[in-house]
Amino acid sequence: MLRPQGNWDQVDTTSVLHTSPLDDPGLDDRGVSILAFVVMLAVQWLPPVPGAEVTQEYSAPAHAWAPGHRGVDYLAALHTPVQSIGPGEVVFVGRVAGKPVVSINHPDLGLRSTYEPVDAVVHLGEEVTTGTLIGFTADVGGHCAMTCVHLGLKANDSKQYQDPQRLFGSDFAVLRPLSG
Repeated sequence: MLRPQGNWDQVDTTSVLHTSPLDDPGLDDRGVSILAFVVMLAVQWLPPVPGAEVTQEYSAPAHAWAPGHRGVDYLAALHTPVQSIGPGEVVFVGRVAGKPVVSINHPDLGLRSTYEPVDAVVHLGEEVTTGTLIGFTADVGGHCAMTCVHLGLKANDSKQYQDPQRLFGSDFAVLRPLSG
């Protein structure tokens, strides 16, 4: 059994015995932001098709213009339900280069997830949670037509794509500096 080290008889717990952590009079704006960040990390992130086999992994390009696979493909037959990987707001529903696409902004992480080809059941501006049904795999669109769902992930403030699978492991953690 692991035991904490140090003299725990002298620990002052009075500042943590509030009905809400936000009620703590000693918690400044920075503390509230850190608390919100910790709560956000407790949200579970799930693949868009639970239990589906990954048919093609993310492969970062050497340069923005270079070849690579800017997402992950999940095996999914035509009309397979597709779910939101995490909480956010639907920011795009439509077609891109003839493919039906859904994009969800995840502001707590500063990321946007994109799903294709997906015939949407959600609408622009709709709030979703982890696991919300967003649509069904479509029969048109790129290398995934009728065989898979492509999940892309990128930072909202750049065109930098990221590996979506990093959100789904039990070892997922986001570290951010405490100062600018």
